Amino acid sequence: MTDIQSISAAAFPAMEAYLKKTGFEGVALVAVADADDLTALDMKMKAFGHTSSIEEDGSGFNFRAIVCGKLAEALETGTDSGMLTRPLITGEYGWKGAVSAVKDGKKIIVSFSGATEDEDLNTAKCGMEAVLK
Repeated sequence: MTDIQSISAAAFPAMEAYLKKTGFEGVALVAVADADDLTALDMKMKAFGHTSSIEEDGSGFNFRAIVCGKLAEALETGTDSGMLTRPLITGEYGWKGAVSAVKDGKKIIVSFSGATEDEDLNTAKCGMEAVLK
């Protein structure tokens, strides 16, 4: 099935299992839309451990915001986030961590933020693999 409940029910446990093996934490976001009409999305977010990283000087990362940005970049460009297929526009950071696929006429995006870029990408891929089974 390709509704948000079945997508999150497949992706989130797979991502959580991967994160337990790697020791990373962060935030996952999954979304689905009609592949021919990306104007309306159903989304679901889940935190696996920390949702931000704040340094002593007050700088840091808001993983909830970043995971949304990665998903938005993949949606807007039609490719996985961080592929830099065109110049970045305001709101995009070009960071890896969101992957997309089409299944049964639905555009599905799985995104993760909280680890390194490569681990974010691997976590998102793990979730997508579970969705596409």
